[in-house]
Amino acid sequence: MNDESLDPDAPYSLTELGEQRRRLTLLNLPHMMPLTRYLGEIKRDEGAERFIPDFDPCDGGIYAKGLFLLDSPDSATVKSGFVSRNNLDYASRNLCVLMKRARIDRRYTLIWNLTPWKLADTEEPVTDKAFFLLERLIRLLSQLSVVVLIGDQVRSTGLKVKRIAKT
Repeated sequence: MNDESLDPDAPYSLTELGEQRRRLTLLNLPHMMPLTRYLGEIKRDEGAERFIPDFDPCDGGIYAKGLFLLDSPDSATVKSGFVSRNNLDYASRNLCVLMKRARIDRRYTLIWNLTPWKLADTEEPVTDKAFFLLERLIRLLSQLSVVVLIGDQVRSTGLKVKRIAKT
């Protein structure tokens, strides 16, 4: 184990089961409770057949000023159970490194997926339901000032996301 792996903010730190368990205990903190309730409603409505990860409680939660919006959960997200910059994939690692280099404090950010569930191969990546859920999420983020679109499908929806973010 190298020194970087001891840092819960380091790339790939969510590969450690202990870190996954620690973050699960943080989901009921005040900055996360509204998001935890929001996810509970989605999970109830969608049923157990859809995998929907948790927000990363090390991020800013409802106090986020920047929402980094990805396409949909990938296998690394499924493995950790969180949408996070600390997952075991190159996109998460790059996001983690980029934010550190840009000195973007994670307490002011939130990472999420436009489509919050793991997509089946035959599913449409972007649906009206995804936009409806995004609109509900944005209403919970009282300090939000910017939405950053990351991923081909999300970037292709830029104008619609912009309209949602302005409401």
